[in-house]
Amino acid sequence: MSGLGFFGSAPAAHAYALSSVETLSVWSLQQGVRLQHFDQIRREPEEEEAAPAAPAAPAALLAAAPPPPAPSAADGIDFLVGCQWDAAAQKLSLVAGEHGGTAHLLR
Repeated sequence: MSGLGFFGSAPAAHAYALSSVETLSVWSLQQGVRLQHFDQIRREPEEEEAAPAAPAAPAALLAAAPPPPAPSAADGIDFLVGCQWDAAAQKLSLVAGEHGGTAHLLR
């Protein structure tokens, strides 16, 4: 376990647990059951190695091409930092990062 926190109305209604293998679980404290388990958050090293490099495109093609689609939430995530509860919005956010220094805020 790398992180544990409580959130929701006082007394805390839920708990979250971050593991050392970069997974997130959310628990109901009143019911004593796991509500969600996210085990596909981190980018796996074999996914990086399996993807072949795209050939370089001429500059004229790049200028005319539409912008690439936005990356999915799990693109580039190497580790989990922690969670933050927004009481006003009633939302739990996950902070994650990349080894290169980029941070991600997943809501």
